[in-house]
Amino acid sequence: MFFAQEYKRVSCIGILFGIAYVGLLARLYIMQIVHHDFFTELGAKQYAITVTQQAKRGLITDRHGTPLALNSAAQSAFITPCFLREPKTLYPFLQQEFHSAYEKLLAKKDKKFMFIARHINKQTEEKLKNVHHKDIYFLEEPARVYPAPACASIVGSVDIDNHGIAGCELSLNTLLAGRPAMYAVQKDAHADHFYFEKKEIEQATPGLDVSLTIDATLQYVIQEKLANYAQENGCVEGGAIILDPGNGDILCMTSFIANDQSFDAKMKNTCVAHAYEFGSICKLFVAAAALEEGLVTIDELIDCKNKKTARVDGRIINTWKAHGILSFKQVIALSNNIGIAIVAKRLDTLLYKHYKELGFGSKLPVALPGKHAGFLQDPAHWSKQSLISLSYGYELSVTLLHLASAVATFAHEGHRVYPRLLLTDQIQIGQKLYSPQTVNQIKEILEETTTRGTAHRAKIQKYSVLCKTGSAHRVVDGFYSKDNNIYSCIGIVEKDLYKRVVAVYVQKNGSGQEHTFASTMAAPLFNTIASYMLVHDHVIS
Repeated sequence: MFFAQEYKRVSCIGILFGIAYVGLLARLYIMQIVHHDFFTELGAKQYAITVTQQAKRGLITDRHGTPLALNSAAQSAFITPCFLREPKTLYPFLQQEFHSAYEKLLAKKDKKFMFIARHINKQTEEKLKNVHHKDIYFLEEPARVYPAPACASIVGSVDIDNHGIAGCELSLNTLLAGRPAMYAVQKDAHADHFYFEKKEIEQATPGLDVSLTIDATLQYVIQEKLANYAQENGCVEGGAIILDPGNGDILCMTSFIANDQSFDAKMKNTCVAHAYEFGSICKLFVAAAALEEGLVTIDELIDCKNKKTARVDGRIINTWKAHGILSFKQVIALSNNIGIAIVAKRLDTLLYKHYKELGFGSKLPVALPGKHAGFLQDPAHWSKQSLISLSYGYELSVTLLHLASAVATFAHEGHRVYPRLLLTDQIQIGQKLYSPQTVNQIKEILEETTTRGTAHRAKIQKYSVLCKTGSAHRVVDGFYSKDNNIYSCIGIVEKDLYKRVVAVYVQKNGSGQEHTFASTMAAPLFNTIASYMLVHDHVIS
């Protein structure tokens, strides 16, 4: 009796499973055969794609909080090539209006996602939306806005994917970018648009804000003054730096390149990207080295041969003007090549040591890409001419920022000054390179240079201005050219506790420069920039 009941129960279950199986087969038949077209269309309308969205990028501001790089939003248009509903009308439209997207579509018909155009303007957006095409969709993407064009060569730029490609945007990209989010972008059969699911696949981490040491207002005005001066005087390039020697803060660093409005030119800051032989500026550092080593005194008399061309240890030396016997202070103030070469011979390889301690031949620790290390050859590879050339700024290439930070040493009690571009960077206490006696003697030499020497056009009444000028020929086709020159002027501006280092240079090409020197080309520019700086900083005489 028991087995009979159990047999009936099993039979009933078997019959039920059989009915269910037949029903399932029937359902599959209906879906795959009878309603094949319906479900194919439904599948085409209901799918998901994964989209990466960049995190909110960190802001960049100047030292006062003035925005230099802000976030914005931009519209982008896209299609889903492998899920097109109206390809017959889409293809002709793209071919006529967005040909590059059309060509891309032909090569990527199997792709799930393809942009038609990114970061489009209002006119293009309206054109696309007015078509009312079911295969064209819109997506909001993060973008970047730069309200201070004068800071472009420092701030830099991002590409269309919001990745840094120049300036601080590039060098600090990891800090600014944060971590992107991953979203599922869903297309529903009952809706004609994509939407972000509320649940993120991967959560975004916002980028960090960055504050620069730059003063945006100062940068803007100095850039205008530099560009105007360069254009008025036929210069092809120029640069200007204002540095606080107390902490190394770069308050202004701007450059000018004539007749080049390209993106690369706007993003290039020649103050750190270009290294030159700056000429007589370097006599200042030879003087400091010789004084520190006790190899000369500022009052020692040096026989400068009373010639424009003379020999020192058998090597021919040219100087801009013949001088007889000068004190060492006058050798620097009047920028005599023969006199400085005589003293440099006493230093021998110690000059290399002092140049290296100032950072020459090494990249400076500032948060900018494309920094130039310059060039300083090891004494093992020097020729018989090298020491003489190095004494007046040849066989040594440096950037303007190298020179500004080196001169800042004399405004910072002989301690090396490391330039700083980020306010959050720790202020570095540099090695003490010069004794108080050497620093005071260098300042005395610079005062002589500004009041009665080659930098007299840089002086500003009622302020302490301590300057040195430099003129140098550039190499063209393997030879030094008298028609291609660099003119520079660098110095310290002081008033009570106020101290700033100002450095400027211009490059001029063309004939007729045999009697042109930094005293007439660079010193007036120094005066113009330093004078405005004092007004901007409210330093009253």
